[in-house]
Amino acid sequence: MNALILSLFLLLQRNEANVSWYECCNTHTASGQRFNPDMQGAAHKTLPFGTMVMFAYKGKYIVVPIIDRGPFIKGREFDLTRGSARKLGILNKGVARVRTTIL
Repeated sequence: MNALILSLFLLLQRNEANVSWYECCNTHTASGQRFNPDMQGAAHKTLPFGTMVMFAYKGKYIVVPIIDRGPFIKGREFDLTRGSARKLGILNKGVARVRTTIL
């Protein structure tokens, strides 16, 4: 029964969002981690650091932690690190509409 409740909860938490990617010009993220553009992570304006988010796009998916703040451009909900964008397959797109699930 708990697995069913969890599955329903995760289904309800599924959304679509405009996602972009970034290469940080600072040496550290807002969470204090040393920034590496190839690391796996995402930025969000309000989700707590460490929150795991699943991103799905055209049959590929990644699960990454929130490590930074942003994006600061209207209409975008998440920024992925370059490494995360590459793994998800949106590096050449710049901005993509992807499915998101907060875990």
